[in-house]
Amino acid sequence: MVDLLDEAGSVAKVSGAEQPKEIVEAQKRIRGTIDDMEKAIVNHEFGRARALSDEEQLQRTALRALREKYSAKETAPISITIDDIEAVVSRWTGASLDVIRKARSEPST
Repeated sequence: MVDLLDEAGSVAKVSGAEQPKEIVEAQKRIRGTIDDMEKAIVNHEFGRARALSDEEQLQRTALRALREKYSAKETAPISITIDDIEAVVSRWTGASLDVIRKARSEPST
């Protein structure tokens, strides 16, 4: 859940705020790892996807350390909308936004 919110926050983040180069590169590595993980899932390479998930966790830990090192804080609060979260879930699962929205609107039993 924290990863979902973290990713949604990254997606929703307003660009233009200058970040140290190390932080920007760490964020790019995380996005690349997530893309590789999604491809592995689509190709039914679940062992590889799990290893990439573990790698993503390590990269996120390193990113948090870099943010602390540079005291990189958000300049303004970020509002994460349901659309941001749906977009991340869609990207992670491969499900279309329509399917996700329909599932969310249906009452659970």
